Amino acid sequence: MKQAKVSGKVRLLGTPAEEGGAGKVKLIDAGALKSTIASLMSHPTPHFPHISADSAGVAFGTTLAAAGFTADFTGKSAHAAQMPWAGVNALDAASLAYQAVGLLRQHIKPTERINIILPEGGTAQNIIPDKARIRFSVRSETLKEMDILRTRVENCMQGAALATGCGVEIASEMVPYAEIRPNETLCTEFARYMSSKGMEYHCDLLKKDLASFSTEMGNVSYEVPSFHGHYFIPTPPGTAMHTDAFRDAAKAEEAHSITMSVSKGMAVTALRVLIEDDFATEAKNNFEKDKNLR
Repeated sequence: MKQAKVSGKVRLLGTPAEEGGAGKVKLIDAGALKSTIASLMSHPTPHFPHISADSAGVAFGTTLAAAGFTADFTGKSAHAAQMPWAGVNALDAASLAYQAVGLLRQHIKPTERINIILPEGGTAQNIIPDKARIRFSVRSETLKEMDILRTRVENCMQGAALATGCGVEIASEMVPYAEIRPNETLCTEFARYMSSKGMEYHCDLLKKDLASFSTEMGNVSYEVPSFHGHYFIPTPPGTAMHTDAFRDAAKAEEAHSITMSVSKGMAVTALRVLIEDDFATEAKNNFEKDKNLR
């Protein structure tokens, strides 16, 4: 940019607390995207099984919206052998809620997810537990659908508390992550450039590829035209992201070479935003059009 005297500014933003800590949301709230006209990033993954083996990655894709919560059940302790009738079992409420969520799963969409654990359910087997805790997360295709699913899960918690005579307090544990709203203009240009270098990226503008994980880059895409690609790196069969095997694959020289190629593709796309007014306007218009679909 300096050599060609291109006006504008490019910023590289690292994101602490990305995994569950909503780091990008904190950056948004702190004004990090002020005056930003586009945002681009990409993420290495193992090859998606539903994507052609010839594809180098996905350009036009989205992820699931996600949010996490805790449900704290409060009962009354009592000696489990001498006077069990005097107690109100908080673990019963948590167990009932866990089963209710299990039954709910048969009535949710195939793309939705409910994950739940019971990290606390008593301290001694001969004492009726007066406290129990559930941690749960919900994921859906959009923020709106996620809010509906969250209410259904919370009803499971409330119903279990009512049935067992316990109290329950539900609190947010994680800032909601929005689904990614990929910008058609940015995704198409990235795919075009990568294709010119012999790397074909899946980019179906009629149907966004849906990944089942979540990221706060979705929140960024609600603020500015955004690109979030997924690029495939060689991994052993059955390798999942965020595992030791994936870490080792990501350190390999071939993975580094692919990453550098992807970086160049994003740089070319971003440069067009900076130097071509028509291209930047098209990206903004697609962004504004997408707002009506949210």
